[in-house]
Amino acid sequence: MNKIRLKHLTEPLSSKELACLAWCAKGLTSKQIATNLDISDRTVHFHMRNIFRKLQVSNRYQAIAKAITLKLISM
Repeated sequence: MNKIRLKHLTEPLSSKELACLAWCAKGLTSKQIATNLDISDRTVHFHMRNIFRKLQVSNRYQAIAKAITLKLISM
């Protein structure tokens, strides 16, 4: 993770969180993300809650927008 991104986050996203967020940005549901990452739906929700907390947002749409702005993911 580059230094520019770290300046905007007090706690960086884990690789699993970034993967969940990237799939989310492609429009996948939690169930589809879980299947792609070979994890449970519950684990996807766990990662998404952590993403919301770390990015200081309250939903998937805000998380995607902020992650794109911070160049954590691209479309």
